Amino acid sequence: MYKALLVDDEPRIVNGLRELLQWEEFGIEIAGVAGSGAEALQLFEKMTFSILITDISMPEMNGLELIRRVKQIDGAVKTIVLSGYDDFNYVKEATRLGIENYLLKPVVSDELASTLLSVIEKINQETERQIQIRSDAHILKNNILNRWMTNHISYGNL
Repeated sequence: MYKALLVDDEPRIVNGLRELLQWEEFGIEIAGVAGSGAEALQLFEKMTFSILITDISMPEMNGLELIRRVKQIDGAVKTIVLSGYDDFNYVKEATRLGIENYLLKPVVSDELASTLLSVIEKINQETERQIQIRSDAHILKNNILNRWMTNHISYGNL
C-alpha cells in the first residue's frame, strides 16, 4: 500500500479530499495530514511517503518550498499540487520541480483519480526498474567472481 500525505491549511479541503475517493481502491493509505508546509516537513522527516498532495498557498511555508525541501529528503516522492490559483508562474515553477499534476480547486474526482493512476504506474515502473538493476548487478558480480575463481578471467580484464 502506498502512503500519501495530504497538506492544506484548510481542514475542509483535507476532509473533502478524504471523502472524494475510495483511496484503498487505488492501493493508497492517507498516512498523514498536515495543516502547513512546516508541519508536513516534520512528518516527512519521521515517515516515508510515496505521494505528496499539497496546497500551493499556505502560511509559514508554501507548497513550492515544501516540494523543494521534500525532494531533498526523498527525490522519488510523487507530488500533486492543489491550488485555488490558475497562475501560470505557479504552474511553471511547480512543473520545474517535477510535479505530476497541478489541479485546481475544487478538485474533480475523475481528474484526481486519473492522476493517481498515473502516479501509481510510475512508482511501479520505477520499482521494477530498481529491482532489475539490482538483479543485473548481482548477476554481473557473480559472473565476474565465477570467471575469476575458475581462472577464466585475469586481473587485467577487470
